[in-house]
Amino acid sequence: MNRLVIAATAACLSMAALISGAVAAGVTVKNTSGIDIDHLYVSPAGKGAFGTDLMVGAPAASLDNGKTYTLNNLNTGTYDLKVTDDDDGKDCVMPNIKVKAGKPLALTKKIGDSCK
Repeated sequence: MNRLVIAATAACLSMAALISGAVAAGVTVKNTSGIDIDHLYVSPAGKGAFGTDLMVGAPAASLDNGKTYTLNNLNTGTYDLKVTDDDDGKDCVMPNIKVKAGKPLALTKKIGDSCK
């Protein structure tokens, strides 16, 4: 019985390690939105509760238009993304963006054009 409990505990810990490893790998964002993104804030879709800037600590121009950058602090889910371009002062929200585990996030021109 004790061996069964130990084996089950080890299996659970192994699964937790695999899951956390997948999240820690980050989300690769490809920005072709037409907007240089200097600051990026996320909120659960439709909530308007934007958190801290996910670009803090990133090199300058990491997510400018045409660039790809990996965010290590973004989990799977559906979000509204608030983006800011310091050069032109543009500040807008990209609504209902789906982030999926193991999938790159493409911020397309169509998404950029829908930015409010």
